[in-house]
Amino acid sequence: MPTGAELFVETLAELGIRTVFTLVGDHLNQVLSCASRAGFRIVGVRHESAAVHAADALARLQRRPAVALVTGGPGHTNAVTGIATAAAVGSPVIAVSGAPPQAQAGRPGFQVIDQVSIVRPLVRWAAEVQRPDQIRYFVTRAYQEANAPRKGPVHLTVPADVFAGQVAQPLPG
Repeated sequence: MPTGAELFVETLAELGIRTVFTLVGDHLNQVLSCASRAGFRIVGVRHESAAVHAADALARLQRRPAVALVTGGPGHTNAVTGIATAAAVGSPVIAVSGAPPQAQAGRPGFQVIDQVSIVRPLVRWAAEVQRPDQIRYFVTRAYQEANAPRKGPVHLTVPADVFAGQVAQPLPG
């Protein structure tokens, strides 16, 4: 059975995305390992905002969605500047933020914030993936929303346990 991280990487590849921009963080370990094994080009940066700015540049050059992966909490909030820039110019960036495991949601804790609410005013569409079997659907939807006739950034929050979870039967994309 594939994991959510494997489905995430597989879906990006099916959509023609083989490059991700990132600042490595614990919430992303599994997905970045899968991306590396799948031969993705992983471009590491020194600040989360730079990851989104780099994805924005590639999206503008290619005129199709590009992906930035950042960790949750402060990594997510650091990425907001890049997301706002992409929104201002209608750039099809898929900004993905990891998050702590769902059991921590709603509790005061390390890096636990409502990431979707923070970026919702800036993006065309935002969602949090709740289960590993939903990954294919949400990644495909994010791509479609970013690449709509009026292009713009979108956001996905993916908790670490969703990336780690195994999937018996994924939802279609």
